[in-house]
Amino acid sequence: MSTITASLLLFSTAYAAYGAADASTTSTTPSSTASTSPSDPTHTILVGKDTLKFTPNVTFASPGTKLEFHFYPQNHSVAQSSFANPCQPNTNGTSFFSGAVPTTEGANVNVFTVDVNDTKPIWFYCGAPTHCKKGMVGAVNIPIDGSKTVEQFAVAAAKIDTTDNVASIQGGVLGPLNKDSNSTSASGSGTTASSTGTATGSSASASSSSAGEASARIGWMGVGAAVVGFGYLLGM
Repeated sequence: MSTITASLLLFSTAYAAYGAADASTTSTTPSSTASTSPSDPTHTILVGKDTLKFTPNVTFASPGTKLEFHFYPQNHSVAQSSFANPCQPNTNGTSFFSGAVPTTEGANVNVFTVDVNDTKPIWFYCGAPTHCKKGMVGAVNIPIDGSKTVEQFAVAAAKIDTTDNVASIQGGVLGPLNKDSNSTSASGSGTTASSTGTATGSSASASSSSAGEASARIGWMGVGAAVVGFGYLLGM
């Protein structure tokens, strides 16, 4: 298989998962928008409602509560990383990942729910091509001494050219919102479900089978100048 053919296959895989790259831009040093009620049973985080942003992008959550990610157009995901390595899943296989959630209008009926098991910081990003680099990142339980901030995380993400994801949904549950949910979100409908801890999740999925403990990554790397022309054929 030629290098160009292999590159085209990689590109088409990324395109199929997320569609054409979003042309929207956003600051790589977003201002913090923090939630202030750590004991609330459910912490709602809006994914892509305000362009390439998580709202809020900083959440404080107590153990025993849940993170509930609500998805907006066009195509986003949420994936866990570390402060030291933005836009990349944790190498020990514990990262949560929602998978790509395409949405055409309003809030998607499916939400991704993750259990909070402790107060350790959690850093996350959107796994769609270029979104992490453009500042679509967030955090839970960041250090209160200001030693690590979401602004610093975004600055580091802006320097990363490749966004990686694990192979399948894991570390949480993707599904419709439960009508009894205590979520404060005003739109969409979907289900909270038990999943994994903040940084120690086991694979779980409401719509696809787990890939076990495999931590194979799908790198959405640019395919280089050799395939730029083919991008136009795909409608980019």
